[in-house]
Amino acid sequence: MLLVLSPWNDPIPLTRVWCLWEIYCAVDLNVHFDIHVPHGQRASFRKNLLQDWATITNILTTVNLQRADSRYKEDKEQIVAAVERTVGMHQLDVRLKESFRRWCFRELERAVEELHGRADEVAARGWLSLGVACDRAGQHPLASEQL
Repeated sequence: MLLVLSPWNDPIPLTRVWCLWEIYCAVDLNVHFDIHVPHGQRASFRKNLLQDWATITNILTTVNLQRADSRYKEDKEQIVAAVERTVGMHQLDVRLKESFRRWCFRELERAVEELHGRADEVAARGWLSLGVACDRAGQHPLASEQL
């Protein structure tokens, strides 16, 4: 499965009922799926990720099935009913948000690795963002290495 986050700062798939349901099913069944930021948006995404990981994570974890749209009202009603019968709305949102948070963290780690050997403001902000991300994730030993 491939999830394309476009635009990266307000991804349409995270606002659509069917998309959120399909993402949840993949997460629930431990199906591997790739998350992709379109090539033309990648540089902007990486720059913002290195400068302010928390803001990027907040953008990508603003997931709420109840507020998501659907072309057909009946589709949304059926998906919401299925969620309520199984995992529940809150738990679905929590699991999706955690998946996106982990992905953001991995992307931040990759971006910082690419800065290895640089000693400029971009590198400093990247290392600081990674340290803060590690700290917030409860990975304190790793956070102290980064900070």
